[in-house]
Amino acid sequence: MADKIQCPKCQASLDVMGGEEPRPVRCNACGEVVSAAAIGALFRDTDRNEGGAWRMKTPEGRVYGPIPRAELDAWVADGRVTSGCQLSQGSGDWISATQRYPQLAEVVQASPDSGAADAGSILGVRPHRGLLIIVLAVTGWVTCCPAFSIAAWVLGTRDLHAMRAGQLDKSGLGNTYAGQVLGMVHGVITITLIVLVIFGLVVQLVMAL
Repeated sequence: MADKIQCPKCQASLDVMGGEEPRPVRCNACGEVVSAAAIGALFRDTDRNEGGAWRMKTPEGRVYGPIPRAELDAWVADGRVTSGCQLSQGSGDWISATQRYPQLAEVVQASPDSGAADAGSILGVRPHRGLLIIVLAVTGWVTCCPAFSIAAWVLGTRDLHAMRAGQLDKSGLGNTYAGQVLGMVHGVITITLIVLVIFGLVVQLVMAL
């Protein structure tokens, strides 16, 4: 049965096989290879810790861990665990984080809408650039300048990969995807036209000789 750990380099969630003979795994986000020895050590440490590893589930459904109890306590102290999170030890059921850490119930969120964004930023999820990307794409169409479109294309592609890896706030997925597509279409059209114009000029030049 697959378990989840965090990549030691970029903190992305990785599916690994625990047990006596773990296998090394490569992180799809950053390419880091986590050795079998490191995975085995992690599971041995967490299994000795009060009955098993701890996992945390955010309000958005992302799962972090397994980690030892001491590290979970450090997450709580650092504010990385909020009242909307859930916890699970070993193969046990999910419980509210406030059941294990009652002090979290006293933390007041600024607003219901800001809870998800705050949790994401606390856990290392960077803010998205969806608005910037779509503005660049639209500017490229309006000004007929391929530089803006290509920038939107490149940034959109990078940010979509980062969102899939859990490194960027996914609330900007719509704008990011739209900006990437608009930039890609305009960039391809503009580059194609430039190539055709250059080809036409070369043909005319050759015929004139």
